[in-house]
Amino acid sequence: MSKLKGIKDYSENELRHKIKTIIEKHYRRYGFESVETSVLTPMDVLTSKYGGGAEILEEIYRLTDRGDRDLGLRFDLTVPLMKVLREKSESIRKPFKRYEIGKVFRDGPTKKGRLREFTQCDADIVGCDKLLAEVELINMVLDIFEEVGLSVKVKVNNRKILEGYLTSKGIEDEKIDEVILTIDKLEKLEFDTLVKELIDKGLSEQLAKDTLSELTDASYDDLKSIDNQIVQEGLSELSEVTDYIRALGREDYILFTPTLARGLNFYDGLVYEVFTTEGNVTSSIAAGGRYNKGVREVTSSDSSAVGISIGLDVVYELLKDETTTNRDGVLVIPLGKEYEIDALKIATTYRSKGYLAEVEKVDRSIGKSFKYADRTNKRYAIVIGEQEVKENKVTVKDLKTGEELVEPLPNKEQ
Repeated sequence: MSKLKGIKDYSENELRHKIKTIIEKHYRRYGFESVETSVLTPMDVLTSKYGGGAEILEEIYRLTDRGDRDLGLRFDLTVPLMKVLREKSESIRKPFKRYEIGKVFRDGPTKKGRLREFTQCDADIVGCDKLLAEVELINMVLDIFEEVGLSVKVKVNNRKILEGYLTSKGIEDEKIDEVILTIDKLEKLEFDTLVKELIDKGLSEQLAKDTLSELTDASYDDLKSIDNQIVQEGLSELSEVTDYIRALGREDYILFTPTLARGLNFYDGLVYEVFTTEGNVTSSIAAGGRYNKGVREVTSSDSSAVGISIGLDVVYELLKDETTTNRDGVLVIPLGKEYEIDALKIATTYRSKGYLAEVEKVDRSIGKSFKYADRTNKRYAIVIGEQEVKENKVTVKDLKTGEELVEPLPNKEQ
């Protein structure tokens, strides 16, 4: 049976579960409520204006059901959220703070930390125009990575800065979204490759080179000198968010990156991507931004939305080689069928006290039972047999230290 590229199977994994638990804990702590959406989505939803740029649409897994309906697997969790908002916009209270953790699918190139089936952890705020929403999301994600144990930087920009800058260069409105998609690749592809791409999109060679060069080297002050209202609006919003982050003592995490656009063309305000400063993963581990235009097109109202998404799989890949697995729980080993009830009672006692407890169910040597307990990261192996029952004691082996002790038979009162 051949293995599918970019697809991974996970067995019960302590570290992966811990990361997910930390993320969900902080989402709830910040007041977000859980929402679940369908993996299957109609193609007209996935390919609509709020579904992203043409490049990501080429990565959709498509299928047809028995009713000959054109469907696709969701490529992120934002587009299905748009579907929920379209169907229930009148009944949802604002601001609507939602989170979802689920599988998404993209038939794109694979590399370390970038799969074709992966888990995203999204949090979105719908119905809040204030930049406090962006500040809350950035602060929350910094809390998460601090607890997870990753050192990070948050690259920030505002799509308005890019749009206003390109307008000031005389680039036509209908070309701006496509040009921004190219600019967003500046840290990923060669300069000459991107110049050619911009020429193919209708820019002259000189304008293409000037645009890429100027944005690569642009500072906040350079952009501040541009006489364009949209640029100035974008810089003002960026400055306000940075001031809030500074007040929280976290300005060292923020890196202004004027070429950042987030690829998808439905973002229309602040955008941000989180990168680790350690390990060999070069792609972002979390990202998001404001998409007021997208949510307004869906709900036909003057609403707003901003969100962030954490990639569970890429965070796991970064941490798995550096984390020592914690041993937890016990394996109770009955030395014969006649001691299985005793083993069940011991395991029940440990579970009632909050411990993980398992009873050995395979007839094998005690040495092989110890090996099984070790492989499944149990801290203790507890042996119950004829001698133990007579003396009302159990033999306990500490699988971390190798120490073996004889202790009183545990009960719920101890």
